[in-house]
Amino acid sequence: MGDEKARSPYKHVRLVIDSISAFWADKPAMAMKYSYDSKTATHRENVTAYLVSQYAMTTRSTFSFGLGHIADGAFHLWMDNVGSRREVVRYLIIKEMGMTNRRRTAF
Repeated sequence: MGDEKARSPYKHVRLVIDSISAFWADKPAMAMKYSYDSKTATHRENVTAYLVSQYAMTTRSTFSFGLGHIADGAFHLWMDNVGSRREVVRYLIIKEMGMTNRRRTAF
């Protein structure tokens, strides 16, 4: 089978998983293998995958189980404490984006 037949027949296919952390909750030791297999499969099928990982406000760490090894880019979204500011203020920062010149400050 030719390479064209192995790819998705659709021009732009996107897959969003929110939250990827749920996939690894019961088997964190297998997270790297499963995530690498997912990356390989989506790349082979020409699918853009958006994987959302949870962030613990108390420990300030992610529940991503080291997904950085498969990511082409990483975005961090957060908001200020609504109670103290009395308004919703959201921020986004691009932490990683391979081979791309990017903004280095939150916006």
